[in-house]
Amino acid sequence: MIPVLAFYGKSNSGKTTIVERIIEELVSRGVRVASVKGHLHNLEFDVEGKDSWRHRRAGAHVSMLATSNGWMAIHGTDERVELARLADEAKRNGCEILIVEGFKEADVPKIEVTVENRDSLSITEIVDGAMAEILTARERLK
Repeated sequence: MIPVLAFYGKSNSGKTTIVERIIEELVSRGVRVASVKGHLHNLEFDVEGKDSWRHRRAGAHVSMLATSNGWMAIHGTDERVELARLADEAKRNGCEILIVEGFKEADVPKIEVTVENRDSLSITEIVDGAMAEILTARERLK
């Protein structure tokens, strides 16, 4: 499994801003990053009545949408997907690390972001630690 690093905290604590900065710094160092945002509530990913929505309603377990600048897949599930499965998917897509926002309960390295600590979190130290994990993973692949 590729390294996984999660950030969790209350709403409006600054998690997304920290995650954005972590991703930008990793990418600037040549790392292919995958990200996932955990959400506590069910969402409708598609627009009712559109073709892809109709495919899912008809029973497609996976519905994909492809454009000239990217694609996405919506997988049907009866339970919350495990981070290990998402990390495997990220790895299959050539990513070297999965950055997570949410998934507080997951058994992965995680950092709590609070209003009080968000300005003191060292992006450089966090990324340096992540890079050590990425380099170790790269060595295992040789």
